[in-house]
Amino acid sequence: MRRVISWQPVVVLSLMIANPGCEGPPGADGVDAVSSLVNATAEEAGDNCETGGTRIETGIDANGDGALDAEEIDQTTYICNGVDGEDGISELTAVTVEPNGDNCADGGVRIDSGTDLNQDGVLDADEVEGTAYICNGANGTDGEDGDDGIDGTDGTDGTDGTDGTDGTDGEDGIDGEDGIDGDDGIDGDDGEDGIDGIDGDDGLATLTDVTSEAAGANCSNAGVKIDVGLDDDGNGALASSEIDSTSYVCNGDPSSSNIAPVNAYNSGGLVVTEGNTSSIQRASITTPGSGSIIAFMSTEAFCYTSSQCSDGLAVATVTIASSSTASAGTGNYSFFWLYGDTTNSVTRQAVFSVSTAGTYTYYVRGAANDDDVGFYRRQLTLMYIPH
Repeated sequence: MRRVISWQPVVVLSLMIANPGCEGPPGADGVDAVSSLVNATAEEAGDNCETGGTRIETGIDANGDGALDAEEIDQTTYICNGVDGEDGISELTAVTVEPNGDNCADGGVRIDSGTDLNQDGVLDADEVEGTAYICNGANGTDGEDGDDGIDGTDGTDGTDGTDGTDGTDGEDGIDGEDGIDGDDGIDGDDGEDGIDGIDGDDGLATLTDVTSEAAGANCSNAGVKIDVGLDDDGNGALASSEIDSTSYVCNGDPSSSNIAPVNAYNSGGLVVTEGNTSSIQRASITTPGSGSIIAFMSTEAFCYTSSQCSDGLAVATVTIASSSTASAGTGNYSFFWLYGDTTNSVTRQAVFSVSTAGTYTYYVRGAANDDDVGFYRRQLTLMYIPH
C-alpha cells in the first residue's frame, strides 16, 4: 500500500493603500493566522484499507471555523490494519473526537486500541490497552491594534490587495494490488488436553527495510521506500523474495521540512529476569520543528519452560516510551503478551507530539512478568510528520 504525505503552506496577503493628505482613521486589525487541522476517522474495509483502519485528513482551516471541511482537505493518508491471521485474537482501534482540555489544548482526536478479548468486534472499555492523541495546532495570535489617529477628514478607501496563489499539491503515489484472502475453515470440536509436546520452532520475525527513493513515478520530489515482510529464512535481513508490501513516504515541495524515517534493528538475544524491566531497543530522530513522531516497533520473545508459554498468562509487557526508565502512561503504548494463541511475535505503534526542533530518543522497554523472558529480533522505526 502506498501513502503520500505532502504539506503545502498557504499565504494570504492583504494590502491597503491610503491617499496622502489628512491622517485617516485607525488601521484595520491584522489578519489572523490560518490553522492547520487534522481529522482522523475510522476507515471501513475496502479499496483504501483491505481490513479497515484509520483515515487521516489534513488541511488548512481556510474559513476559520475550527472544523476541517471537505473542500479544505489537502491530503488524505491511511493507516491500515494488518491482514487477519488464522484463528487469532483481533486488535481493534477506536477513534473519537477529543475536546479541548488537558490532553489537547485545542482539541484533536483520541485513538484507543487493544485486543478484542471477547471477540465481539467492539473495543470495550476493559479491553483498551493504550491511548494516543493527535492534537490540533494552536491558533495564531491576533496582531496588535494600531494607535488611534487624530480625527480628520475621511480619506478615500484604498483598494484591496490581491490574494496570494495556493501552493501546488503533491502527486499521489500508485496503489499496489491487494492480495486475495483465503476462506476460513470450519472449527472442529476441542479434544482432551494431551501431554505437552516439544517446543516448536520460533515464529518468523516481521522486518522493515527503509531505503531512499529517487524522484520518479513513485515520488515526484523523491522520498523513502518502506518494504515490509516476514524473515522466512531467519537471517535477519529482508530479501526481495520476502517482501509482502511496499509503501512510499514522499517529499513535498523542496522548501518543506520532511525528513526520512529512522530504522534501528537488532537480532541479538537479550534476557530480562522475572519482575524486572529493561530497555531492549532504542532509536533517535532529529526534527526541524514541532510535529508528531510515529514509532513502529516489533519484537519476538521466548520462554524458558513449556508451562510458561502454554498457561495463557501474560508473561511479558512491552512499552514504547520517551525515556529509558519510563513506564506505560500518557503518550506511551503498552500491551500484554498472551501465549494462549501460540503467537510469539508482536508489532505495535505509538504517536508522540514534539513542540520544538531537536533530537528525540525513544525506547522499546520489555518487562518479565512470569519467569525470565528472552527478547530478540527487535526493531524500532521512527517517522516525523511536521505540524
